[in-house]
Amino acid sequence: MIRQILIRTVIVISTVILGSIYIVISPFDFKKIISNFLTRLWANTILFISGVKTEAVGLENIDKNQAYIIVSNHQSQFDIPVLFKLFPLTVRMLAKKELFRIPI
Repeated sequence: MIRQILIRTVIVISTVILGSIYIVISPFDFKKIISNFLTRLWANTILFISGVKTEAVGLENIDKNQAYIIVSNHQSQFDIPVLFKLFPLTVRMLAKKELFRIPI
């Protein structure tokens, strides 16, 4: 119970702090170097505090000069942080337009 409270608190705090920095910096970060660093820091923080271990096989086959579409099935709440942590690419997300009707 205490561990869950700690995990959720760290996730909220890291998301608010790093997200706020990301929002301020991203319009000026044309090469997305700082934005990528902040995103990976956020993902690594969440995975570390939650005790999630990751392992990837075949990353040597990824060409950093290529564009890829990576599809996640959202089987867990860690899909997004794991994608940001493992793939040595600039990861961008897509969302269907109906999600933007939600006022939060």
